[in-house]
Amino acid sequence: MEYRLLGASGLEVSVLSFGTMTLGGEGRFAAIGNVQVEEARRHIEICMEAGVNLFDTADIYSFGKSEEVLGQALGAHRKDIVLATKVFVRLEPGTNKSGLTRRHILEACEASLRRLGTDYIDLYQSHNFDSLTPLDETLRAFDVLVRGHVVQVRSCGEVPSPRRQHDCAAQPVRLQLMHGVGERGKERRVEVVRRRAADLDVR
Repeated sequence: MEYRLLGASGLEVSVLSFGTMTLGGEGRFAAIGNVQVEEARRHIEICMEAGVNLFDTADIYSFGKSEEVLGQALGAHRKDIVLATKVFVRLEPGTNKSGLTRRHILEACEASLRRLGTDYIDLYQSHNFDSLTPLDETLRAFDVLVRGHVVQVRSCGEVPSPRRQHDCAAQPVRLQLMHGVGERGKERRVEVVRRRAADLDVR
């Protein structure tokens, strides 16, 4: 397995990660997968034997059940891997239950820690961009978690434009963007961000 440093964080992660959208099988996610604890444990063993050390989930996957299954399946392996999860999407009715406000980030992180059965998250990621909340408020909320030692590294997810990507990239260690055979448009945008982050002139 090849490993790379995760941005400027110092964390060493495998170039392949284990995604967990198939874990839990709740609601609409049942059409994607219905992997429960015993099967997930075997998947984790296979991945770790191959050298995978980055395990990525999100609070919205199976409406929290994916985090629960992953946490239970990891067990004592928790200390040997880099655990990533995400915040943004609404999981329950009511006000202030979504987005990247300070209140929602802090409450969502506490809930993710409980579901994952851990006292810290290695990589905590915004799952989307919140146009209603000032970026400074979002970053300060992540800082609270880092200073409180419940999050090691913060990160951005989907960001709508190169300018916003650059604003986010100036703070967290990486961007996680949707990319695949049918989604190639972000390649140019990521290159723009990379050059801006290096203070190069982009024309």
